[in-house]
Amino acid sequence: MNDFEDIITFNYTKEDIYISRACGFRTVFNLNDADPVITIVDDWIKDIEVIQPSIENENETHVKIYF
Repeated sequence: MNDFEDIITFNYTKEDIYISRACGFRTVFNLNDADPVITIVDDWIKDIEVIQPSIENENETHVKIYF
């Protein structure tokens, strides 16, 4: 059996933003501008496209991975 392994590394910073005493903090993740995604591709992943580098909301598409 052939084992294919693709490795993806996301380079990001995170920022904790205070909402309120009841809610606490929320974290915003920002992909680095220079090299947001580093891949070691064996066979499965064909392309990676960064749509939105600032991740503030989990209801949006941020990264598309094509295989």
